[in-house]
Amino acid sequence: MSRSKAVPAAVLVAVLALAGCGGGGDDGGDGGAGSDGPDPSASATSSAAGSPSQAPSPTEPTEAAVVPASGPELAMDVATVRLPEGWRLTEGQASFLATGTDPGAGSTSFIGLSQFPSTTSDPTAAELEETVLEGDLRGRGMVQDPVEVDGVEMRRVTGRDGASSIEVLIALVDGDLVTLKVRQGKDIPGAERAEVVASVLASFRWS
Repeated sequence: MSRSKAVPAAVLVAVLALAGCGGGGDDGGDGGAGSDGPDPSASATSSAAGSPSQAPSPTEPTEAAVVPASGPELAMDVATVRLPEGWRLTEGQASFLATGTDPGAGSTSFIGLSQFPSTTSDPTAAELEETVLEGDLRGRGMVQDPVEVDGVEMRRVTGRDGASSIEVLIALVDGDLVTLKVRQGKDIPGAERAEVVASVLASFRWS
């Protein structure tokens, strides 16, 4: 099994805006000790006049908000997720699998949400990843960093299937394996594919 580092899906389209911050001037020194030294009150007045009235506050880096997908809803007992706008639900939905497709992309673009009982009571992270690698990706995938989805960590595996790029996320919830599979044509630019995944994940909710 091969592993690689990847940016978590929740921030795949995030942009950090960095802004500088201003600074104030130096404080004035003390007056002399002799009787002919400067008047302390005059020195204080001069120092106050030369200081900025209010130092600018630094601007914190911000993360661009990901707009959740707003298309038709895929629903299982423990979770729901929305398809991108313009996508359609597949006919003949099953109780354990809900799917949708992009009419403009044919069979190369597909999103599915499934829920199956786990055959192992407490599978390890490696076993969850192996389930995806040997199932959806037939041993040709790559394990990525896990992603937190609506407060729950999901294991993430990516790969290719013919003319499609595939991303699969899986978690054990209430004894069931919950899997989200996103398949998109590999001719679609990577940035666009990442944006679709990020928007779909932003719409994901656990019941």
